[in-house]
Amino acid sequence: YREILNARNSKRETRYKFEKFQDFIGENFFDGKKIDIVAEFKKEYNLDGKNDNEIISIDIEGETESRDLCDLGDGIQALIILMYKIFMATDNSLIYIDEPELNLHPGMQRLFLEQITTNKVLEEKNLNYVITTHSNHFLDLTIEKENVSIYSFSPRSNELNDKQFNIRN
Repeated sequence: YREILNARNSKRETRYKFEKFQDFIGENFFDGKKIDIVAEFKKEYNLDGKNDNEIISIDIEGETESRDLCDLGDGIQALIILMYKIFMATDNSLIYIDEPELNLHPGMQRLFLEQITTNKVLEEKNLNYVITTHSNHFLDLTIEKENVSIYSFSPRSNELNDKQFNIRN
């Protein structure tokens, strides 16, 4: 919430980068529709009285009403959150992602992997990713990618019973 609020109300270069992120999300995950992502403060009323909430809402071109991010499917929520951090990262960054397949349908896993490995905008950022996964499907998607290395870690013990790992490429 705060990162989006700050990005929308920041210096021109940060606002421009955020606008490009919205364009990126719209083009790649919402069939080319224009998307506006807004951090807003909503006053809501419940049984106990007033309840103030920080909400991220999404305006999708062609829809009459905004939707709260939490009202979108788990997969698209996860993709927006993952892609925000990746897209807003500085060039040449190292990005660590733990189990991106969580909450992602296999089709969304494919879309996510395609974006981080072949999207021209992200390629220009020259990012490197370290991704952990337990998903065979996610691993299978990487087999034909030339710019992906897969490492397997398995525990082993030495004569002192220290915990160590075998690492295989």
